[in-house]
Amino acid sequence: MKILHVFYSTLPSTKGGDIRSRDVIESQAAAGLDVLALSSPFQPPAKAGATVEEFGGISYHRSFDETGDLRISEQDKGLKVKMRKAAKLFSFGDVVTDLARREKPDVIHAHSTFFCAFAAHRAARKLGLPLVYEVRSLWEERAMMKVPSLHTRSIARAVRALETRAMRSADHIVVISEGLRRDVIARGIPADRITMIGNGANLSRVTDHSVSVSGKAPSDWVFAYIGSLSDIEGLDLLILAVRKLRVQGWTNPVQLHGDGPAIDDLRAQAAGVAGITFHGRFRPEAAPTIYAAVDVIVNPRRQSSLAEKVTPLKPLEAMAWRKPVISSSVTGMLELVRDGETGFIFDADDAQSLAEALQRLTDRAETVPAVVERAWQFIKNERSWHANAQKYKTLYAQLTGNA
Repeated sequence: MKILHVFYSTLPSTKGGDIRSRDVIESQAAAGLDVLALSSPFQPPAKAGATVEEFGGISYHRSFDETGDLRISEQDKGLKVKMRKAAKLFSFGDVVTDLARREKPDVIHAHSTFFCAFAAHRAARKLGLPLVYEVRSLWEERAMMKVPSLHTRSIARAVRALETRAMRSADHIVVISEGLRRDVIARGIPADRITMIGNGANLSRVTDHSVSVSGKAPSDWVFAYIGSLSDIEGLDLLILAVRKLRVQGWTNPVQLHGDGPAIDDLRAQAAGVAGITFHGRFRPEAAPTIYAAVDVIVNPRRQSSLAEKVTPLKPLEAMAWRKPVISSSVTGMLELVRDGETGFIFDADDAQSLAEALQRLTDRAETVPAVVERAWQFIKNERSWHANAQKYKTLYAQLTGNA
């Protein structure tokens, strides 16, 4: 069975959603599906001018528009740019249709955002193919996390309406969390048209199965965050917590791996706090080296409506690498991390609570290996991409009448 995946962005980007995209299609290929990917007109290829690139044995087709200011960016470029991007929808729909005609997939699977869903819907209806729309985030709620001006509220309402229409136009919806399932049902989508396939860990990429904190002095443990440096991740809280602990004599190093719109503010905040280092953007293949160099992963995500509904990939990857995980108490994290069982929880948006969690971990080091082992079993038994691929295969078979 052949599946055409339509993405807003893909590799070589290392954003959490793009890592999920990589794992979705690589696990499906390993499970025997024939998969190919197409990215939106807003993502340039890794090699200038390339129309097809290969990563991990998978073909990634490109449709990049050379207009520079339409490139994917985490910076808000204003209403005019948004309108110009929207105008690309019809031409992107033609690209999806042409590729589907050539490749003859059995299913078209579009992934957030609505831009991909509408373009894929156009192709699916022309060619009589089933359409899956995978909802991974709520972009209108991400917009409202900024200054809630009349402009942002208007954009958020418009995006919500478009996302709802995209959901209703699909034959089936995939969501990545129970919070998103509830949101989609609240929009009037029947529950039997929704499948939850949560984030998982790609165990084939894990090359070190040792527990890094074992046999190492707790005062030498390296604490780290690995991912996008954006406001929602709460890294300002981590810096503030470390500042508090330095006064008390806590000397553990803290590393921030990644890049993003908050990096300049975070660097300024960390100035004068000993032992906090920024390591910048990294390529996916560098992940094993990074995980080998750190001992504890911290995910201090801030409270928001979005964080209550969306589950991140970061803690699952850390569990797969057998790293203890400290996470905030937002609902999206609590779907993955159970305090004292598969990780350690602190009160969201509370730097003092985070400082206490960091200190408690090093003070009670003897309890950590057992938690790491339970987290590993949770990943292996419930959250692997091998298991997720089987769920996708079952769904595709149902949609094509081959169940």
